[in-house]
Amino acid sequence: MSKTDFKNELELQDLIAADPTIIPANACRSPEPRRWLLVQREARIPSPADTTSLWAVDFLLLDQDAMPTLVEVKLATPGKTARRQCLGQMLDYLTGARAA
Repeated sequence: MSKTDFKNELELQDLIAADPTIIPANACRSPEPRRWLLVQREARIPSPADTTSLWAVDFLLLDQDAMPTLVEVKLATPGKTARRQCLGQMLDYLTGARAA
């Protein structure tokens, strides 16, 4: 796998939807590589602060052990603030998914 710059998030999302195996499975701490199945794109997750509001995570995947994996695609942006915002968004999604 080589590093590639994308013009927009949708371009990378389309590639992942066509073949989720492009996600580097060796990044997971597991004795065997993860093999993902795409369950849903733009999966709805309730907001933990307001259960009547729904958020959408880019991908809901399942691995071979039926472990759900949430994937949010972001373009690379420099700086700690962007990384913290993305991490905060994912933590919100995980909190909402646990409540669902």
